Amino acid sequence: MFKLVSMDLDETLLTTDKKMPKDFKDFVSGCRDRGIIPIVATGREYTTAKRFVGDVNIDLICNNGNLIRNSMDSKILYVNPISHEDLKEVYNLDKDKSCNLLLHVSGNKDIDVIYQDDGKRFIDDDYISRFGKRTATFKSIDDVSLDVLSIVFTGKNEDLFKLRDVFNKNISDKFNIHLMAMQTRAEYMLEVLQKNGDKFEGLKFYCKSKNIDLKDVVAIGDDSNDKNIIKNCGLGIAMINAIPDVKDVAKLISKKDNNNNGAIEILKEVLW
Repeated sequence: MFKLVSMDLDETLLTTDKKMPKDFKDFVSGCRDRGIIPIVATGREYTTAKRFVGDVNIDLICNNGNLIRNSMDSKILYVNPISHEDLKEVYNLDKDKSCNLLLHVSGNKDIDVIYQDDGKRFIDDDYISRFGKRTATFKSIDDVSLDVLSIVFTGKNEDLFKLRDVFNKNISDKFNIHLMAMQTRAEYMLEVLQKNGDKFEGLKFYCKSKNIDLKDVVAIGDDSNDKNIIKNCGLGIAMINAIPDVKDVAKLISKKDNNNNGAIEILKEVLW
């Protein structure tokens, strides 16, 4: 009998135009009625994930596994910060300072993102506007005292590609480096995470805290940051719209895509 179900947000629960399934709340209640713990595991930061789940009381594995918080009381259940030493190592490799630097933090003190405003870097107003008043600035990297969950660079694509190559050459043994398409514009962002910064690591911690074996977990997702969860849990399900690498490790593939409630339908079929 399965004891926990882990659900991705983007392109899994969420439609392409970022709408949650109408029956999400009922599905969460149905899981609990059957003794199954429902959770959301997402690459997104906490505040955005919380907004998507709305008034549903559910634990959220956020920031690609580096933060776990409850959607209702905002209690921090787990945080996996980047050390200040590692932060400075990444920072110092960006010698040209041609890209904007943003740091996703744990949400403590009501701050989700801090960004450098030292007169040398431009300010990515579009990126930081998503976080409303939950942002702050810093002048020097030595001023950063909050728990940093991920390091993000934005800017011109050619500059990001060059910086990615520098990181891959120098720190790929210590960090996960992801060049990803921006969701709001036709540009990229470069994200740096510690090696143990992964959704699967967050899920392992959560399962251990609930005394649940991974073989008793169902997980569903679509993208590369879902691969380890889907590969290593009891039943890994890939969305029909998932990337090939995720489908290759899944035991089951949904019949419908994210725009047709594919995630909830396949989970009901499996769990109920």
